[in-house]
Amino acid sequence: TVFTFHGVVEDGYTHPVRNQNDKHIHASRFLDIISSLRLDGNPVLLDIMAGPKRYPFAVTFDDGFANVLRNAVPILRKFQVPATFFVNPQFCYGFNSGHTWADLLEQHYANFNDPKVALEELAHHRALVRTTPYIDPYRYARWVLGSSIPAADPQLDPKLTWAEVKALAADPLFTIGGHGDTHRILTHLLDDELEQDVGTCLSDLLMEAGPVTLFSYPDGRHNPKVVEALQRHGVTHAFTTAPGTWAPGDDPYRIPRVKP
Repeated sequence: TVFTFHGVVEDGYTHPVRNQNDKHIHASRFLDIISSLRLDGNPVLLDIMAGPKRYPFAVTFDDGFANVLRNAVPILRKFQVPATFFVNPQFCYGFNSGHTWADLLEQHYANFNDPKVALEELAHHRALVRTTPYIDPYRYARWVLGSSIPAADPQLDPKLTWAEVKALAADPLFTIGGHGDTHRILTHLLDDELEQDVGTCLSDLLMEAGPVTLFSYPDGRHNPKVVEALQRHGVTHAFTTAPGTWAPGDDPYRIPRVKP
């Protein structure tokens, strides 16, 4: 069983609009999950793909949120549970704001007077971007924002820096994987865009953190063209958002994951 997480925030954090889908869970809940898994299960290193055969499980994090370093990594180290961090390299650079198109839209609607309206608007924009291949999500987000510059949430939005990614990669307990260059939906990209996105993601990670063979599809979207691009760049295992468990002999480029 491969478990998928995104962010882990301090206990007590609440917001009527931000994190409405529990992408960032509380640290106490993460502690409960990891301690429970450790009672009966045996953690597996995904980059080695070997380990105990009785109740094996793996832990993964998408998007490279910095709050994971603060709130999840100490728990993982305490229980000696390995984890894989799927990173969007462009957000690790100091010159980049570090916010995905989804972050920007959430920030824009965070302080609306009516949270219900804000959530309806967010759902509309997300659905439109995810179902319309020709929409550039970052141009679309800038159009929604207009001339406004939304305030980031210091508990949610910051991403890992390159120094932090390197430190995680140097720890034998942890593995770094790719998650696309800027979290674009890969199935929406033209051939040259796809090649650039995957190639830049993996080459930047190679230079900063070492070779990468694991990849998580942004938004879980993939097709044969995307799989072929990953194979050309040396990826051996790729992870979806489809629920389920993974057994020996199953497709290594369509590995399901479970959201606790």
